[in-house]
Amino acid sequence: MNMADTKTLEEYRKNLNISYLALAGLLGITGINPARTVERWCKGVRKPEPANMRRIVKRTNGSVTPGSFYGLTQ
Repeated sequence: MNMADTKTLEEYRKNLNISYLALAGLLGITGINPARTVERWCKGVRKPEPANMRRIVKRTNGSVTPGSFYGLTQ
């Protein structure tokens, strides 16, 4: 997969037409408010910790990469 094939987490969510809560479930994110955590990642308010970054790459089959959180997608 090349950089042109990567997308942001928000683009990935919109392409699947799912809620932040559903995306949190898909990514295996848990906690007090997983939907809010994922929403913050999608909107660029926060960046995932390394363990969650690896989980995002794995669960999206490489569609979302760490570079997408730093403006490195095309």
